[in-house]
Amino acid sequence: MGHNTETFLGLLASPAGHAALVFFFFLLIVLFLRKLFGPKGWLRDPKWDEMNRVQRRQEQEAAMRQRLSQLIPLLEREQAVFGSYVDEFCRAGQPDQSAKARRLIPDGHPGLAELFERAEQADPALMYELKREHSLNVLQNAMEIVVAEPALFPAGLPGSKKIGARPRSAILRKGMREPDAVLLLAALYHDLGRFEQLRRYGTFCDAVSMNHGHLSAKLLKGPRFLAGESPETRALTRLTVLMHNRRELPAKLTPGLHPICQALRDADKLDILRIMAAELAPGHAPDPTVVLGLADEPEKYSPALLEKASKRESIAYTELRYVNDLRFVLCGWLNSLSFETSRRILARRGHLESIMTALPDTPEIKRLTDMVRSDLTAVADPYIALQRPL
Repeated sequence: MGHNTETFLGLLASPAGHAALVFFFFLLIVLFLRKLFGPKGWLRDPKWDEMNRVQRRQEQEAAMRQRLSQLIPLLEREQAVFGSYVDEFCRAGQPDQSAKARRLIPDGHPGLAELFERAEQADPALMYELKREHSLNVLQNAMEIVVAEPALFPAGLPGSKKIGARPRSAILRKGMREPDAVLLLAALYHDLGRFEQLRRYGTFCDAVSMNHGHLSAKLLKGPRFLAGESPETRALTRLTVLMHNRRELPAKLTPGLHPICQALRDADKLDILRIMAAELAPGHAPDPTVVLGLADEPEKYSPALLEKASKRESIAYTELRYVNDLRFVLCGWLNSLSFETSRRILARRGHLESIMTALPDTPEIKRLTDMVRSDLTAVADPYIALQRPL
C-alpha cells in the first residue's frame, strides 16, 4: 500500500502529473461554470437563450430568403399568367347569371336571398379584383410561413439525395419542384376557380353553385397554367389546391403532402381573417356577401353557439343565424391554424381583436374573449415581426 502511494505521488510530481492536475483543475472549473450559467444553470439569464433562439431563426430565415429568391423567375412567370387570366374576366364583365344560382336556393333561406339581391348590384370587376388581391395576399402569407418553418419545407436542387440536413421528401421524385415551390404555386392558384364561378353563377357561395376548390384544380389541368413544369409537379399542385377548402384533410393523405396542404390552408385563413376584420369592425355595416347573408343585429347571438365556442368545439356554418355567431366561429380559428408561425402572424396583426371588439358586452361573451386573448398572448412572439420575403 505504501509503495503504491509513493508511486502515485511520484507520478503527480512528474511533468505529466502536473499537466494532468492542471487539466483536471480546469475541467472542474468548466463544469462548475456550466452548472451556474449553462443550459438550465442556476444563474443563467433567460435572455441568453432568447438571443440564441433569435440568432438561429435569423440564420434560418436568411437561408430561406435566399432560396425564395431563386424561385422569383418561376413566381413572376406564373403571376403574369394569373394576372392575364384575371384581366380577361375584368374586361369581359359578368352576364347576369345570379338568377341561375337563385333558383338553387333552398326554401327557408332568406339570408341567401338577400345575399343574391346584393350580388346582383355588385360591380363584377370589383369582385374579380378582390379575389385577385386575396390570391396574391395568400401567396405572401405562404412565403412568410415558408421562411419561418424551414424544417417543414426543405429546399435543394431537384434530384438531390439530401436537402440541408434532412432527407429528401418521400413525395418528390427527380425533376420535381421542392415542397416550398409547390406550396407557393398552389397558394397563387388556390382560388383560380372563383373567377369562373362568379361568371357562371354570379356568386362565390359554393353551396348554391359548385365547389370552387374542385373547379380550381380542374382549370389547372389546362396548358395555360404551370407550363414547363413536370407532370408530377402539376399533379401535386392541383392536389394541394383541391384540398385547400376541405373541412378536414384526409387521414390517408401522403405524409409529405400534409404540411404543404396545412400551410396553404393557414395562409388562406390568415387573409380571410383580414377581410373579416375589416367587415366586422365596430360601427361598420358588413357586406351581406361577406357575412353569408346572416342577420346583422348587434346584440343578438345564439347562446348554444357561444357555449360551443367557449368549449373550443367546432361550429358548422349551417348553424349560424347572426353575424355575432360568425364572430364566434372566427374566434376559434386561432387554434385551427396548423403552424406556430401562422398563429404568431395572426396575433401580430390584431385581426381577432378587431373582430371581438364588436361582440355584445355580456359576462358569458367576456369569458370567451378573455380566453381568446389569453391564447393570443401565449403565442405572441418577442422576435421582431417577419418582413415579407419578396
